[in-house]
Amino acid sequence: MKKNRKIIFTVIIVLTVFVLVAGFYFVQASGNRRQAFHTGGLLIEQIEAMLVRNARQEASLKEGYKDDYITRAKAVAYIIDHEPLIGADSNELRKIAKLVSVDEIYLFDVGGTIYNGTNTKFIGMNMDAGEQIAFFKPMLNDKTLTLCQDIEENTGENKPMMYAMTWSETGERMVQIGIEPEKLMEELKANSIAKMVDGMVSAEGLYIIVAEHETGTILGSSAKHLQGYTISRLGADISCDDSSVLAHKIGKIDGHPSYYSFKCNGDYLILIGQTFSSINENIKTGMIMMSIYVVLASLLIYFVVRNLTYKIIKEHDTANTDQMTGFFNRRAYETDIMNYNKSLANKEYVYVSMDLNGLKTTNDTLGHDAGDKLISGAADCMKKVFGKYGKLYRIGGDEFVAVIFPEAYILEDLKTDFKKLLRTWSETNGLVLSVSCGYVKSSDHPGLTTYELAKLADNDMYKAKEAYYKLSGNDRRARRDEIKNETTTEAKQ
Repeated sequence: MKKNRKIIFTVIIVLTVFVLVAGFYFVQASGNRRQAFHTGGLLIEQIEAMLVRNARQEASLKEGYKDDYITRAKAVAYIIDHEPLIGADSNELRKIAKLVSVDEIYLFDVGGTIYNGTNTKFIGMNMDAGEQIAFFKPMLNDKTLTLCQDIEENTGENKPMMYAMTWSETGERMVQIGIEPEKLMEELKANSIAKMVDGMVSAEGLYIIVAEHETGTILGSSAKHLQGYTISRLGADISCDDSSVLAHKIGKIDGHPSYYSFKCNGDYLILIGQTFSSINENIKTGMIMMSIYVVLASLLIYFVVRNLTYKIIKEHDTANTDQMTGFFNRRAYETDIMNYNKSLANKEYVYVSMDLNGLKTTNDTLGHDAGDKLISGAADCMKKVFGKYGKLYRIGGDEFVAVIFPEAYILEDLKTDFKKLLRTWSETNGLVLSVSCGYVKSSDHPGLTTYELAKLADNDMYKAKEAYYKLSGNDRRARRDEIKNETTTEAKQ
């Protein structure tokens, strides 16, 4: 008999280890997945902010250089207005170009034809010669204009150039200067997508990728071998039908099973991927430690349980109060419900089913202390609103029931008071306290038992919870702001 007990105990330990380790793996893997998607979302937000900042910096740089180049063009025009012979001599124009630190100078007549310049091979060319030079055609009809191009590839010399043009004060000619913007190019390069990604903190198994939305060309990647490839090279399932949506998926990135998040932001597609091997590397060690812990804990529990007294067991079995909230516990609830089916058969009462929203998220992100604070806060609100009208029960971790006997005309007021109290608690404590509720009046369902009323209330509560979780992140923030505004208005009134 003693041998059989040891065998049974050993089997129980083995099964316990298996179940707990499997459960640990599932919970840990699920938590890692959520963490990977959360990290991906945060990195995407960071990159979006950097793209906006880079665009502003580049625009500011270009505008600053344009103003400078137009000023130089005006300086050349001024010199030629006062020394007309310089405008007739290409060598003198080259000296002036060196003096004002430009690479090229061209003089156009009022009809838009080049009649002299530092590079004489372009003499005779007019503004109809190509798209690049045609940029300045509006100046032919408006002598108040001064124009400066963005960086363009010089079609005649195959190098990047910026050109600025102005009319001379006499109105006899247009003066164009050209500068190979090496400094500007270097500053823009410093703000490039590749440089931006290089500057971000990376880690083994983390993919940070920014690509062109339209072509899919990878502009910046923490994995250098992917630079210049298209996004299809990754093998991931990516589509940006709605550029405002942050998407999370599981699949392969560059051949590696990964969690990945992506979003299209204007001209760019941003992708953050984390391989299973990197994100789940802590699970193996955790499983080993969990197995050792479970075996040791099982042995300890065995010897402790074996020596428990009947008195302790009896006290445990007869306990009816939830320690955290002071409410009746599930044992008391089950006992009372059986009595209610008989004692309340002809009485009017309200069965209220309540369940906290977002408790698991709070536990995962802020810790169980914050979660316990939500439970205690919810219990306090319930006690203040419903406590004097009947009994309150905590029947699960975040599940509550109230069986109350209010006058029929004040039920709606109680609902409103409860919502207001939850909002006030949230604003005071800095945590979002939300409770889904289902209210069922016995008088609306004559003949039903308390168990049947409980099912109806649970159904209403689950509908409220489903509606809560359907709200998007933006809708929730908007709703919180709306609630704050309503509270402020009511306080003033």
